[in-house]
Amino acid sequence: MNKAVKRALIIGLMAVLYSFLLCACSKPVPIEVQIQEQLDLGNKYLTEMNYEQAVIAFTKAIELDEKNIAAYEGLGSVYMAQNNYSDAIDTYEKLLEMDNTNPVYYHTLSTIYIETGNEQKEIETLEEAVSVVGVDKLTPEDKELLFAYYKCKA
Repeated sequence: MNKAVKRALIIGLMAVLYSFLLCACSKPVPIEVQIQEQLDLGNKYLTEMNYEQAVIAFTKAIELDEKNIAAYEGLGSVYMAQNNYSDAIDTYEKLLEMDNTNPVYYHTLSTIYIETGNEQKEIETLEEAVSVVGVDKLTPEDKELLFAYYKCKA
């Protein structure tokens, strides 16, 4: 073997050995860090209006922790920005399953129903919000809608 071949072989073997050492010495990234990285990435893509990549990032965060509320909130925001109301409804209903005391979820869901022309579901959502979180937690717009609905109904 000539010198050049020997040198290339030694360099190659050293690179392989170095790679093994790096893998053996590196600690796995904690799940919380992985989730936060995906949330940060999803929010970055959402801000940049790169919705496809945002969905991927938030979905990965959910795969890592299926109860991560921030990931579902991000995913819901993406779907709302895309006017993807079907998936937005599913996402906000999931959020309400996880935390039915957050009035923002009821407001967003009722807004989707307004956008899709489903007045009955809008009213049902707001009535549920009143029974769970109380009328004082509703937005002024939601209170006005309910007031107008009851006024017309009377």
